[in-house]
Amino acid sequence: CWETLDKPPVFIEWTDALDIQMVQRILPGIQGSTVMIKQALACLFCACFDGLDDTEKQALAQGRVVQRLCDRPLEEARLPRSAARLKKMIHAFETKGYVSVNS
Repeated sequence: CWETLDKPPVFIEWTDALDIQMVQRILPGIQGSTVMIKQALACLFCACFDGLDDTEKQALAQGRVVQRLCDRPLEEARLPRSAARLKKMIHAFETKGYVSVNS
C-alpha cells in the first residue's frame, strides 16, 4: 500500500493503509450470488463512513444494513477507495445477480 500511495515518507492517517489493504486483499475475496453477499457488501459500505451512533454500530455488527449510510455520497467516506469499490460491487450484484473478483 506504500507504493500505491506514491511512497509517502510516513502515513498521515492509518485509514489510508486500511483503505488500500481492504481494496487489495479483502474485497477481491468476496464473491458469489447469495443475498448474504449483497448484505455483506452493503454493511461493509456502511462501515466506510464515520459518524455512526451506537445503535448503527450494533446493527452493522449484526449484519444489518443502515440505510442512512447507504445513501451517503462517496466523498464523505473515511475509506474512499473501499467505498467506491464496494459501490461498484453492489451495482454488479444488482445488475448481474452475482459479484466476482472482476466485478
